[in-house]
Amino acid sequence: MRSNAYKTDDLPSKITSDAQTLASTLPYFHISDEYRIFSPEGAHLIVCVHGLDGNSADLRLVKTYLELGLPGANLEFLMSERNQGDTFSDFDSMTDRLVNEILCHIEMTGVLPKKISFVGHSLGNIIIRAAISRTRMKHLLPRLHTFLSLSGPHLGTLYNTSGLVNMGE
Repeated sequence: MRSNAYKTDDLPSKITSDAQTLASTLPYFHISDEYRIFSPEGAHLIVCVHGLDGNSADLRLVKTYLELGLPGANLEFLMSERNQGDTFSDFDSMTDRLVNEILCHIEMTGVLPKKISFVGHSLGNIIIRAAISRTRMKHLLPRLHTFLSLSGPHLGTLYNTSGLVNMGE
């Protein structure tokens, strides 16, 4: 089948799966060898934020894959639940609830995480972007590591009146 694909076009072509090199050899959540065992400085906190009408279990498969893919990592997950059941409220309220949830989680563990990453789905991505811009999160900015956005409306929406959502247009 692959050889037929080459014959149908007179132009020189290559199928992406035939590429010999990868764009990057590092995965999204690369762990250097020094952090493969427990780090007394803190874990790598991964905050998972669900989308519109979602709940804290929506990104559990992402959590499971990260745990399986990075078995020696000191990962700690915060599966955000403060906005579940109220995802149709205004962005400021949802952002404040996420910021409070993150800061309370860090306070309860008693150790600042070494790294902080975010995984968001849909509306959760916009809430994450708003949360990391808050002054209460400023002290955590040097610890930000990865922002994995799954189906986020970063370019805005056609009929939305929110300036926060439309700022990407």
